[in-house]
Amino acid sequence: MAVYDDREHYIPLRSSDMLQLLLNDSTMSGKSEDRALLERFQKLTGAIFHFEYFEHLEKLKELYGPFDPDRETVVLNPTPADRRAVMMVEFFEGIGHLLGKANYTRLDEEAVKKALEGASDWGINMDVDLEIFERYEIWVRGDLVEKKAKRHWLFFWTTVDTPVDLYKRFILVCKLRKHPRLSRYADTEKVYIKVVKDIPKLDLEMMIPGGRILMPTFQKILLFVPMILGGAYILFSVAMALLSQVDKISSGGLVGALTLLLGPLAVLAGFALKQYTAFNTTKQKYTLMLSEHQYFQTLDNNLGVLTRLLDEAEEQEVREVVLGYFFLWKYAGPEGWTEKVLDDTIEKYVEEKTKLKVDFEIGDSLEKLVKYNLARKVGDRYVAEPIEKALESLDSRWDNYFQYNQS
Repeated sequence: MAVYDDREHYIPLRSSDMLQLLLNDSTMSGKSEDRALLERFQKLTGAIFHFEYFEHLEKLKELYGPFDPDRETVVLNPTPADRRAVMMVEFFEGIGHLLGKANYTRLDEEAVKKALEGASDWGINMDVDLEIFERYEIWVRGDLVEKKAKRHWLFFWTTVDTPVDLYKRFILVCKLRKHPRLSRYADTEKVYIKVVKDIPKLDLEMMIPGGRILMPTFQKILLFVPMILGGAYILFSVAMALLSQVDKISSGGLVGALTLLLGPLAVLAGFALKQYTAFNTTKQKYTLMLSEHQYFQTLDNNLGVLTRLLDEAEEQEVREVVLGYFFLWKYAGPEGWTEKVLDDTIEKYVEEKTKLKVDFEIGDSLEKLVKYNLARKVGDRYVAEPIEKALESLDSRWDNYFQYNQS
C-alpha cells in the first residue's frame, strides 16, 4: 500500500461524474442489469449518508446558535455563560470532525506563524497579531503548486509564469477577544467562520481580522524620499530667504516678519498636504486591493460554511464507499483482495482515467463497507457481498432509521 507525501485523500470528482466513469468501465459493457444495480447502489448510499450527515449538521447548528453572528431568529431562552463555554468547546470539536471527514488538514501554530512572515507577489503584506483571537483554528485542503502570471521585473510590459505554493481551500474558525485593533462595534461574543479559495500560502495573513497593511519598501521609497528631499529643499529655501531679508525683518517688526514668512510657509504647507494626500491615496489603493482579493476569493461565511462542509464530507463518503465496493465486486472475485491491493488498484485506476493523483482513504472505505454489511473480511482479504444482498442491507438500514409502527 503506497504512502504519499504529495497527495491528499480528497477526490475532486462529483459523485455523479464518478458513477458515470464506473458505468463506462469495461466490466459493465453490455450489462444493463448491473448498470441499473450500481446506480441504485449509489443512490441509496447517498441517501443514507445524507441522512446521517443531516443529523450531524442539526447538532452543529444547535451548538452554533448562540455564536452565530448572522442569526435572525429570536432567542427565547438565553444560554447561560457556563453552558456557552461548554457549547463552544463542543462546537469546535464538532466542526473539526466534519472538516476531517471533508479531508481538510488543520495547520499547527508553527505552520501558521511561518505563513505570516511574508507576502506573495499577488498578496499584500500585513502586520497581524494572533492575540486578537480568544480561540482560532485554520484548516486547509489542496496543498499544491500552480503557475500564476506576473509582470516581469525589468520588461514590465510582459508577463512570466511563476510557480506559487497555495491552498485550494482555506477555512478560518475563530472567536475574537477585546483588542485595540478591533472596532468597538466588533462582536467578540460570536464565532466567525470563513472559507476562501486558491490562496497562496504566504497570503494567509490577509484573512486574519485586525491586520494592518504594510506598505512595500519600493512604495515607501516613492513616497518618503521625495517628501524628505522636497521638505529639506523648501526649508533651506525659507532659511536663505529669511537670512537675505534679515534687515527688513528688523526694521519692519513682527508684522514685517510674518509677511515675509507667509509665502514660504504656504509653499511648505502645500507640499506637506500634497505628500499627505499621496500617502492616503496609496494606502487606499492597497485597502482596495485587499477588499477585492477577499471578495473574489471568499466562498462562504459562518452558517453557510457548515452546509458547504456537510455537502463535501457527504460526497466524499459516497465516493469512498462506491469506489471500494465496485472494485471488490467487479475485480476482486470470490477470493477478495487485501487492503493494499484494493488501495493501489483504485489509485491507479483514478489516475489513468482522470489524471488525478489521489491517496485513496482505503481504511475509511473498508470500515464503512464492513459496517454496512456491503463486504466481509476473510483473513487479511475483503470480499464484496453480492450486489443484490448489498442493496438489501442498505435498504434495511434506511428503513430502520424511522421505526414507528403502532400495529
